[in-house]
Amino acid sequence: MSKKSYANKVFYTAGIPKNGRNITRANYIYDIKRVLLLSLYQSLESSLRVISKSSVFNCHNYGNFHSTYTGIFNNINLAVYNPIKKDEYISLMNIVRTMRNSVHTNGVYDPKPNRHGTQHPFNETYRKLYRYNVGDKVIFGWTDLEEFIKGSIELLVELMKDPKVISIPNNQMIDPSA
Repeated sequence: MSKKSYANKVFYTAGIPKNGRNITRANYIYDIKRVLLLSLYQSLESSLRVISKSSVFNCHNYGNFHSTYTGIFNNINLAVYNPIKKDEYISLMNIVRTMRNSVHTNGVYDPKPNRHGTQHPFNETYRKLYRYNVGDKVIFGWTDLEEFIKGSIELLVELMKDPKVISIPNNQMIDPSA
């Protein structure tokens, strides 16, 4: 059975009204993008946590991943020689982390309140502005996902070339899940 005929059978002959088919299709596509984003984030987080636990960096924070990756980025050559790129990578991680955290609220931006009980909108720029108000659906397109993947690869390559990361003993660069 061809893909088109299978889709016809599932979406068109299942008795779902046209509007329902469109919503189902849109939700499916959104979920696929979220799964890809989660996979990307999981790989990044795992790699950065392994680096952060090394004796060279020793900046691992079990409860706060933001402080873990900023601790790494602030202690590599990139921080000295290209602070703009360092800030760009922090923005990338902030955006992907926020999008990943929306999985707990079914794709809605609902940040933890600060110590004063206030929730703030999210505004971060990585090649474009990402803005979410509290209660907004966290949406992103295929182009955004492509930019996140490219940026993540650049980030990991930059890290693997850094003298401090290179100096981490091999026995400290083991990912237990690998």
